[in-house]
Amino acid sequence: MSTSGYSPCAAIKRWEDAGSSLVATFKSYMDMSLCLELESLQEGVKAKDLASKIDLTLETVHTAISRRLVESRSFLAKMRNRLASPFFRLPEEVMSNIFLDIVFDRTKREMSKPTSIERDVLAIYRRLHTLLVVCSTWRDMLMTRGTSWSVIPMILRSSNGIKYPFPRMIQRARECRLHLAASVTSHDLSDFLDVMVEHGPRFHAINLSIFGDGPIRNAIDVLLQHNSGSLSQLSIHSIHSMYSTRTRLPADSDYLIPRDSLQNAMLSNLVRELTAFRVSGMGIYWDTMAFSSRLVELHVHNLMLGHDKMLVPFLQALSSASELRDLKIISVETAHSQDQIHAVEVYPLIAFPRLQSLLLQGLYFNTLKSLLLMIAPGSYQLTLSLTKSTIKMIFLDEDDDSDEDEEEEVSYQEVSVADLCDILRRITADTLMLSEISYASEVWLTRDLLRSLLGALPTLKTLKIDNWKFDKATWGVIKRPNNTQTDPQGHSFPALENLYLSRAAIHSIKGFRDMVLSHPLQTFVLGATVETARPGGRRHSESIQESSAFNMLAQTAFALLSVASSVLAHGNVRELIVSNPQGTFIPWLPYEDPYKSPAPERVGRKIPGNGPIEDVTSMDIQCNTGGTEPAKLLATAAAGSNVAFNWTTEWPTSHVGPVLTYMAKAPSDITKWSPGTDKVWFKIDEAGLENGKWAGTDVLLAQNGLWTVKIPENLQPGQYIIRHEIIALHAAGSYPGAQFYPACHQFEITGSGTALPDDADLVAFPGAYTPDGQGIVYNPYAGLTTYPLPGPAVWNGSGSGSGNGGSSSGSSTAAPSSTAVAPSSSAAVAETSSAPIETEAPISTEVPSETEIATTAPAATSTAAAVSSEAPASSEAPASSSAAAPSTPTGSAGTAALYAQCGGVSFNGPKGCVAPYTCKEWNPYYSQCIQA
Repeated sequence: MSTSGYSPCAAIKRWEDAGSSLVATFKSYMDMSLCLELESLQEGVKAKDLASKIDLTLETVHTAISRRLVESRSFLAKMRNRLASPFFRLPEEVMSNIFLDIVFDRTKREMSKPTSIERDVLAIYRRLHTLLVVCSTWRDMLMTRGTSWSVIPMILRSSNGIKYPFPRMIQRARECRLHLAASVTSHDLSDFLDVMVEHGPRFHAINLSIFGDGPIRNAIDVLLQHNSGSLSQLSIHSIHSMYSTRTRLPADSDYLIPRDSLQNAMLSNLVRELTAFRVSGMGIYWDTMAFSSRLVELHVHNLMLGHDKMLVPFLQALSSASELRDLKIISVETAHSQDQIHAVEVYPLIAFPRLQSLLLQGLYFNTLKSLLLMIAPGSYQLTLSLTKSTIKMIFLDEDDDSDEDEEEEVSYQEVSVADLCDILRRITADTLMLSEISYASEVWLTRDLLRSLLGALPTLKTLKIDNWKFDKATWGVIKRPNNTQTDPQGHSFPALENLYLSRAAIHSIKGFRDMVLSHPLQTFVLGATVETARPGGRRHSESIQESSAFNMLAQTAFALLSVASSVLAHGNVRELIVSNPQGTFIPWLPYEDPYKSPAPERVGRKIPGNGPIEDVTSMDIQCNTGGTEPAKLLATAAAGSNVAFNWTTEWPTSHVGPVLTYMAKAPSDITKWSPGTDKVWFKIDEAGLENGKWAGTDVLLAQNGLWTVKIPENLQPGQYIIRHEIIALHAAGSYPGAQFYPACHQFEITGSGTALPDDADLVAFPGAYTPDGQGIVYNPYAGLTTYPLPGPAVWNGSGSGSGNGGSSSGSSTAAPSSTAVAPSSSAAVAETSSAPIETEAPISTEVPSETEIATTAPAATSTAAAVSSEAPASSEAPASSSAAAPSTPTGSAGTAALYAQCGGVSFNGPKGCVAPYTCKEWNPYYSQCIQA
């Protein structure tokens, strides 16, 4: 390690001096030990006495020295590792927040199994203790940060035998605000009372899970008696309540607190102070509750409210929380009365103006219908979680001869799918969750029902299905109809953006790919087992990772982005930026030009969009679909100059693959020439996988979508097609699968070169690629470090193929000429745009020389003129060649000309520009004179 130029502080100097002194002392001690026997015996010391002295020294001095050396080495090693680790260079607050994110796992879990206080607390403390044993530094930080211990577990009778010493946790939490997680029985109420009496004001959140109606009343009484106003979040879960069987309507004795009691008023006052309130299985007189604007989260679970009409005071109470953002109503039940068949539909709408998320889960049909008709529509995200209960109604048993004092009992009746879908068609839902019960004797979620549900929710964006069997017919049910683009009825089926399949049993993968690709999916999560038939009628089940079908499923999943949307997925070239003569040319823009009147003439051959070509034997592989039709205009570039292809939007990172560029020389007027199937194409540039980076994603995106190719320096002048393409390999595990994105652009190449490729260097399109050729079938997920580039070798400009890659991989450009090259005198000039085009420059990691243009500084140029091989239709004479591009002013001493370098790291040239141009910094390494 180099320490040149470093002056140690006094402490380091003393430490180094002590070390040097120790080394010198050890050397002196060693020298004396070597002479000890000879000199001692010469001085008359008895051998037995000397041996005893040595034993004593080895036992005391050497032991002490060894222990001290080991201790110092261990201490210094820990110190060194701590100081050298990048992690410990972070501020302590940042490290603490990282630890807290890990301990409390603040990420949301999707469709996970039901949780419990005990399970959550155990997970928190497992993660905490995992961090504690990593190293002493982490342990010290966690032990001194009270927030790490702020969740106080009061679970005295743990199901797994683990004891949670909550007094110790409270001590370690120091002065932090506390979150009590308690699972309380009648035997633990004294401990709960003691904690609330001593530490009640420190709790900002309490999560209670209580067994039995008696203990919950006592626990709530303790909570109300010792509420200091500091509590902001309260969760109460009552287990084994009296009317949990749901065979009757609740009686007054089933409610937690009597309606007119002082405790009920205290509870009402308590909830007004809360920001989050979650209640499960606990009877409350909702018409006596009023929330404040502080409440933003409210969860109501596992309650029987009574008649359907009780939903009115229930929702009115909830709506008193004017700032409520998150509302969950789960397994809340009501009973329908025969004399109230149409009453729900005339109930007034109840609005939640600030609501962002609404979850309705596990509701019977009558309750779900009432809520959907009563909760006012809004901008909130509605999630429906439907279960077997959804296709049933709870009816109130009405017997004219029954005693009025008898308890009102309920019964259950099936409802029709048509009735359910009729209600769903009236709403706008974002997410649908469906789950089949594993132990159910009868399957409720049939294919027909699923199809009906999807057809009734055309606005649906997310579908989550848990614990269901999938085969070809099932995939077909979820598959979006093919006629959605032409048939208006087809739009009644949702276009899913997110699909979650958990605990799925896959019986067949036939139809899976078609289903997936029929939706514009952006997220696809699959957890499944694959079941296969075995001899004798037996079925074998294996995890999806172990199944032979996994590769197909994975490749299809990775192909999702290819159909998500044109904007997010694919791209096309929107600009051609030439270094000599400086200019920007516009190719055919498939999503703009067809809609202009008249459609503009471009230098690029027309393509219908940015969709891929998958058939390498099709004529479309040449210049994309319909790309064989010649364009009217030509761009101009000198041999040896650079052409930068500017791709639209960000190319998706999933579409890994190579970038390749070909040229073909036209034997005559290029605006009337198509190559057909002739061997006229030669490769001038290629780049694939190098050092773990893909050209079509990693390199291209690092350069802001710009890919720069150098025209061969000695190329014979003339008219050429430049074919530039990206090949996406994300689905290339089998053929067809690779996706080709070619486009052809017409150029007039100038210069005095004489070289043309040999016949052996020329290929045809189609023909250059074959279904079984190298680089066409390739699995990018197999961990391979190389990729065999398809097509011929790159022509090096000397009349034979080089076979070792192109002259650039999108990272270099040539120097600009001080004057622009005019088109040939026989060609007219066509305007391509009216203003300079500037692109944001990425950071370059290399310092360009004075004669180079950095790739990070493209396109800040005057608009170049395109060359037409046909005379203009007007009666005006063709423009002279001198009008093709303005001449570039040359700089005087101390000033740089237009488009010349004017600054950058290690640049020693002129730092100013001739008037009226200004020096533009593209990155720390390159600045350029551009138009102001």
